[in-house]
Amino acid sequence: MDYPQAKWIDIVATRTEGAAASWLSHEQIAMERGTRAPWSGWAEFSQEMIRAFEPTTDDAQARQQLAALKQTGRIPGYIQKFREIRGRIQDMSVQDEFAAFIRGLQPRIKAQVGALVEDDLAAAMRLAARVELWTTADTSGGGSGGQGGNKEGKGKGKGGGYGARSGGQGPKNQGKVQAVESSVAAVDKGGKKKGQAQSQQQSEGQGQGKKPPCYLCQGPHYVKDCPDMKAASEALKKAKSKN
Repeated sequence: MDYPQAKWIDIVATRTEGAAASWLSHEQIAMERGTRAPWSGWAEFSQEMIRAFEPTTDDAQARQQLAALKQTGRIPGYIQKFREIRGRIQDMSVQDEFAAFIRGLQPRIKAQVGALVEDDLAAAMRLAARVELWTTADTSGGGSGGQGGNKEGKGKGKGGGYGARSGGQGPKNQGKVQAVESSVAAVDKGGKKKGQAQSQQQSEGQGQGKKPPCYLCQGPHYVKDCPDMKAASEALKKAKSKN
């Protein structure tokens, strides 16, 4: 059946559902309220409806992915992923692609590359790789030194163990480690002397035939001979005589 073009929009309105029906209803309400102009005809209506439900282009998706890209691993992997996404974007300025690359770097690398390179993506990629290479080499070198010290310490007992720790931490911490060792040795030595003195007192009071310690004043006599006991007895006698 042939309908006039003026009726096409109304016919479409009766056949739409879901998101399309909601969109069309919203636009018609806006026209009734005067917040937007009516469609001039079927051509304008169809073009606007297509734009409203047209899927996002690959270029727009690539731009969103590039904005969200972050370095989570090594620099070569990040550079490869950056180039893959950048290749899908048709038009992007040198400044924008450089800023996107710097923005996704890890903070320790971003600070050095961003301070030394300006608007040169290739140079930024090379410098980022070099910074990661040298910082990783420094870290692994310190770690291997610490491991070597631990292996050496295993063959030397306690002294070797402390030496391994100081070797792993560097010469600045060696004095601190030695001070801790001296303090521990002094405390340990003092604790042993104190324990020996206490055991000697107990042996003298109990194991060599001397009088047991008084439970009132801990003196080397019986309770009946305790000065505190005598003083308490005299005080009790005085209290009774007064009463």
